[in-house]
Amino acid sequence: MGRILPFVLAAVAVIALTLVEGLKTGRWVDLDRRTAYCASLLTQIPDRVGDWVGEDSTVEENILTTAGADGYISRNFQNLTSGERVNVWLIVGHAHDIAEHTPDSCYPSQGASQRAPHENYTISIEGQPDAVFWTAVFDPKNAAVPSARVFWSWFQPETEGELRWIAPSGPRWAFGNAPTLYKMYFTANAGKDEKPQDNSVCVEFAKEFMPAIRPILEQATRPTPDSFDPTATTSAATTEAADDADLSDDDAT
Repeated sequence: MGRILPFVLAAVAVIALTLVEGLKTGRWVDLDRRTAYCASLLTQIPDRVGDWVGEDSTVEENILTTAGADGYISRNFQNLTSGERVNVWLIVGHAHDIAEHTPDSCYPSQGASQRAPHENYTISIEGQPDAVFWTAVFDPKNAAVPSARVFWSWFQPETEGELRWIAPSGPRWAFGNAPTLYKMYFTANAGKDEKPQDNSVCVEFAKEFMPAIRPILEQATRPTPDSFDPTATTSAATTEAADDADLSDDDAT
C-alpha cells in the first residue's frame, strides 16, 4: 500500500490541476455562448439617461484584445443642462482578463502619475445594493491635458445571483475562475486639488445611469435563454457595421 500511495496522490493532483485549468479556461461550461449572451446585453444600454446624452467612441481592436473585452461600450455622456461630461467604459469577458488592466496600472504605464492611493468609494442608490468602487485621480505628463478622476468596479453575473458592483482589493483572487465578468469605469476631468474622497460629477451621473442599466444587466443573473443564438447576434452586428459603412460612403459622396 505504501508503494501505491505516491501514485494515487499524484493522480489526484493531476485530476485537481486539470479541473482547475478547466474552470479557468471555461472548458467545463458553455463559455462562448454564455459570454456572447452577456455581451449582447450591452447593446441595450441606453444612450440617453435623464439630461445625459451619450455618443459612442470607437475603440481599436488591439485595445479590446488587451482588455479581454468580448463586448464593450465606450460612451461619452454630456449633461445638456450643466455641460459636464462623463465617459463610460463598460466591458465583459473572462475574469482572467477583465480582473486585470485597472486604471492604477494602465494610467502610470502611459506616463501619468497617481495623485494619491486609490480608495474605496460607496455609491448608495435607493432600492439597490450599495455599489462599491475604487477611485483615484491621475495627472498626465502634459500639463495641458486635464487630470482624470476614475471610478472602477466589477459585477460577476451568477445564475440565481444578485446584481452587485464590488471592488475587492485582490480582483484576480476574487474573480479568478469566473467565466464571465463585467467591469465598469466612470471617468471625468478632475480639479487641480481634487482628492479621491471628494465628490465628483461621476457620482451624480452614476446615480442616474446605474438604475437605468440595472434591469438590463439583471438578465445576466439568470440562465442564458434557450432561444439565444450567438451567431444571429454576430450576424446582426456585422450587418449593422456594413450599414454604417454604407452610410459613411453616402455621406462622403
